[in-house]
Amino acid sequence: DLRSNRLDVAAVRPLASLLAAHPGLRRLRLGCVSCPGGRDDRNRLDGASVGRLEAALGGLTRLTTLDISGWGFGAQGAGHVARILGQMGDVTELDLRCNDLGSGEAAAALAGALTRMDKMTRLDLRGNNLGAEAAAALAGALGRMDKMTWLNLSDNEIEGEAAAALAGALGRMDKMTWLNLSFTNLSIDDAVTPLIPSLATMPALRHLSLFHGPPFPDHVRARVAAAAAAAEITWPFSQRSP
Repeated sequence: DLRSNRLDVAAVRPLASLLAAHPGLRRLRLGCVSCPGGRDDRNRLDGASVGRLEAALGGLTRLTTLDISGWGFGAQGAGHVARILGQMGDVTELDLRCNDLGSGEAAAALAGALTRMDKMTRLDLRGNNLGAEAAAALAGALGRMDKMTWLNLSDNEIEGEAAAALAGALGRMDKMTWLNLSFTNLSIDDAVTPLIPSLATMPALRHLSLFHGPPFPDHVRARVAAAAAAAEITWPFSQRSP
């Protein structure tokens, strides 16, 4: 576990050597404990750094858990990360939060690799500025992850078009138990509506977070509650019971 160690470009060479010496690793955490906010001790491995680590990380083909959150590699590093992930067909838990993946270019680069990661059960994409273009690029890959039980899409620009793009993918995740859609724009202009049929296909769902934002209209709230009948739902503050 090497999370939040202030690793930067100067650490790339020794880190690559360390990883190359342990090809049998099953779990690797190189991200941040909490990002953004709080202590600024996250690892700062930008797009160029990812490129220099590509060979070492790509050789860890037995990984089942990978955390590269908070690097902020964006479009510059997305291609390198895609090639790394393309070697990791056994990964079941992947943390990609806070990596500036909102551009269609970055999301499209990752989509091909994620499409092959159909063993995924836990995926964290929060805080990536994902909007309609990125959601459309990722939807096909997410739709293949039918073993997913835990998905965090919070703190993204998910509005009507993005919700519509993701609806089909979420509708295939019938094993989902925990879904976070907070800090998005789903309560604006009935943007959550395309996702309601998807929620109804998740009989195991026990937690749904829709925290933050303006209140949902009563008729929309009622439909969401009916679709996710077995789940504990976290609503915006203004709609919580006293």
